[in-house]
Amino acid sequence: RCYILDEDRDGGDGRNKRVVVRIEPLGGEAHSARARIAADQRLLDHVELGSRQVVSKDIAGSILRTRIFVASATRPRLVAYEMDMNAGVLRLEFDKVVSVASLAPAAIVLQDTLGTSYRLTSFTALNGNALNVSAQLSNSDIFNLKVLNITKSAASTLLSASSQLVRDVTLPLGNPVQPVTQQAVSLYTPDLVGPAVTSFVLNLNSNVLVLTTTEPLNTTAAQPLYMHLNLSGLQLTLMGGSIVEPYGSTLLTVRLVRADLQRLKLQYRLHPAATMTALFSSGAIFDTTNNANVDHTTAGSVVANTNAARLVDAALNMNTSEITLEFDDMILASSINPKKLTLLRGANANLAFTPS
Repeated sequence: RCYILDEDRDGGDGRNKRVVVRIEPLGGEAHSARARIAADQRLLDHVELGSRQVVSKDIAGSILRTRIFVASATRPRLVAYEMDMNAGVLRLEFDKVVSVASLAPAAIVLQDTLGTSYRLTSFTALNGNALNVSAQLSNSDIFNLKVLNITKSAASTLLSASSQLVRDVTLPLGNPVQPVTQQAVSLYTPDLVGPAVTSFVLNLNSNVLVLTTTEPLNTTAAQPLYMHLNLSGLQLTLMGGSIVEPYGSTLLTVRLVRADLQRLKLQYRLHPAATMTALFSSGAIFDTTNNANVDHTTAGSVVANTNAARLVDAALNMNTSEITLEFDDMILASSINPKKLTLLRGANANLAFTPS
């Protein structure tokens, strides 16, 4: 966009001898953008921006070069920024065209109102030199922001940046941007996508179900009752379980209850070449923004039980002359050998008895 500010005319042929023109970049134009200037339909100059000399042509087509060129010394300013946590994109708006090649992600620190902060490590620019620059955040930065609950909402999104963030396109080195401190976000798009289970392992050795998910989880909100396993045809909705992993983990380990383990281990013993899938109903897992998963089915694998069964409890009924043994695993009843069982009386085991 060009404006004629002043001009001197020749009294003979009416042609302009001097024209003072203000050139303002249009939004999104690169520094090499071309502008055409028409003054009284008698002068057509072709101006190239970003050069130490402005090249122009007079009416006759003769090439002229500027006698004096004053480069801009005005530092660019971050006017506003947008954070899209759905797409993982940070959009920066400046008042001057900036050089994308000079962007330094580590110059940006994001923080919440409580003072928790995180310095970005990397991002990928999605466009060239412009007033507005969009950057795709790295997966690790998105992960850490979600774990720390920074950028969880517009209120919890503040940006600080040093002068190392970016330079404008002024030659030869560009002017560094003005630093900003705790600037509020101008437009915020929250994360609305729930997590999903990408794979899982049923470990019959350690008695756990381990889920791998797409993003950090609010592990305290997980609901094992919404997890439905299918082991070689056995349909089993978990009766419960305790969660092992801490808040913000992409792994979720469910320590299974005994009743579920007994059925699963018996089924695997009957079908050792087991196939394993699971349906995770909506509400089984939640991300750190408390978005729930949608219903989805995922294939999994089984780690076979190679541990020996352990005796965990015993009860002796003298009225019925029966002894009841409880193990932590399914056992083959016909394999029990009573002669290997010793009954002890008292804390000092001063009387031992072995059934015949």
